[in-house]
Amino acid sequence: MIDLAPELGEPLMMLTYEELKRLQQPIVYVWTPSEEVLYVGMSFVGLQRPIGTHEKLRAFQLGDLLTIWPVANPYAVETILIHRLVPRLNGATHCSECRRRHERANANVNGGDGH
Repeated sequence: MIDLAPELGEPLMMLTYEELKRLQQPIVYVWTPSEEVLYVGMSFVGLQRPIGTHEKLRAFQLGDLLTIWPVANPYAVETILIHRLVPRLNGATHCSECRRRHERANANVNGGDGH
């Protein structure tokens, strides 16, 4: 390996091929700033989404925790976790069934029949 330590200092990390592939596999992630689950997300490209420019995670702060799991079907697992955990930042309209319930509830509140 080329010795770049004098110019750059110690590297942040060094990844092997296997380690890099592990970080690029499909995942689901949960953002918990305390005991509350604030957001559930998923990515088909590993950590690129949650640690990239994800709009929800821009508010991530000292003390917050991002828990990440590798999964075969991130969309399905994300949907299950959102239904189970009801994170505040995901909203009630994430999946089609929730969206239909939300629309029916709004229609009932606004005087419609909900259909």
